[in-house]
This record gives sequence, C-alpha cells and structure tokens, in this order.
Amino acid sequence: MREFFDSQSESYPRFFSLQTHTGAACLFQHRLVRSAELLCGSHGTLLDCASGTGEITRAVIANSQFERAVINDFSPRMIERCREAFGEAMPAGSVTWTIHNVFDLGGIFRSGAFDVILCLGLIAHCGQFPRLMQEMSSLLKPGGTMLIQSSLLDHFSGRVVKYVAQSKLKRTNYVVESFYLKDILDEAKSAGFEVVTTDRFGLCLPFADRLLSPVNYWLERKFMATRPPSGGEALILLRKTA
Repeated sequence: MREFFDSQSESYPRFFSLQTHTGAACLFQHRLVRSAELLCGSHGTLLDCASGTGEITRAVIANSQFERAVINDFSPRMIERCREAFGEAMPAGSVTWTIHNVFDLGGIFRSGAFDVILCLGLIAHCGQFPRLMQEMSSLLKPGGTMLIQSSLLDHFSGRVVKYVAQSKLKRTNYVVESFYLKDILDEAKSAGFEVVTTDRFGLCLPFADRLLSPVNYWLERKFMATRPPSGGEALILLRKTA
C-alpha cells in the first residue's frame, strides 16, 4: 500500500486542480469544499491521519482556528509533497509531521489529545475499520468531532467496483474494503460517536473516466448541482459523545 501511494504522489494534486476535467476530479473538489464547510470555525488541535498531498488539510485549516495540528500519512512521498505545498498555512512550530500507520498513532499521542480528526480516503485501505473507529475515538476529546469519507455499497457503483477490484486483487494480500452506510454508522455508534450530518454526493459511474472523461466530468457537475440524497460517496461528520 505504501508503494502504491508513493507512486501516486506526483499525480494526486491534479484531482484538486480546476483545470482537470474528469469525474474523479469533480468528486475530489467537492470533498475539499464540503470538508472545509463542515469543519468551519473549528479550533484546538487537529489530527489529519491520512493527509495525502494536503489540499484538503490546508483548506480545512484556512477555514478554522486551530492552535496545533498533527499531519500524518503512511506514504513518505505524500507527506513530502504536503510539506512542500503547506507554506504558511500555520506557524511552523505549531505543526507536527509524522509518517506512521494509522494504528500506531494511539501509542504516540495521549488519549483525548485532539479536538478534530480528519479521516478521509482511509477506511477503504486500513483493513480493520472497527478497530480504527475505536482508536480514533480514544484520541478525541469528549465532544470532539471526526470527519470521515467513504465510497458506499448502497450505490450501484460501489458494488460494481468491489466486484471488479476483488477479481483483480485476489492474487495479492492487499484488499480494498467497501461499506454500506448503515454499517459505517453502526460502527460509529459502537465507538461512542453520534452523527452530526451525512453528505452523500457523486454519480460515480464506474470506470467512466477511462471511457470519456470530459463527458463524465459534465455528468458529475450536473448531478452535484441537484444535490440528491443518493450519491455514491459520503462525508460523515461525527461527534464523540463521551
């Protein structure tokens, strides 16, 4: 998995460029805008446990009043790109950069160390979603919030992609996981979270960018404008209840 994301670090920022006219870019750009909106005005200490190249990290910080931030990713090259582009988003002394497996963070930071956790683009790759939710809950203060993102098996695209991915990856040890929304919410409740809001978005036509990306981009923008409640991806804002 580390090798895969290292190899993606050069091309990953293109998803957030307004000059990239693909369906995937439309989804990434919506994720950025809505993440910043949902966490607007947040303060205290932020943990981004899978920053990628940091576009969403910077947008969230720019829209908030964090005093400290821990920015983590499992990929050294992703973190390198994130640091290069981070600029003066926060004073240098208030940011800690780490390169760890997400399940190592509980042994590094004390319980209740964070007010806000970003967990975007991660749960499909972590392999132990229930454990992830429990450990992130432990790292949050009571009343703290966590924003997670996932593709959904509730949507037909999620089921198609899961079938194809499993057929291609069955000879390897690397498995990408998918979830139904209800299962995500049930695990969140078990870990001590309540749902603040759920934002579903994305037409998510399987493999459409490979066939005709400009048309897929147009379709995603049209679908996004209608804001239907049945999109193939979800941003879920959670609050720790105790």
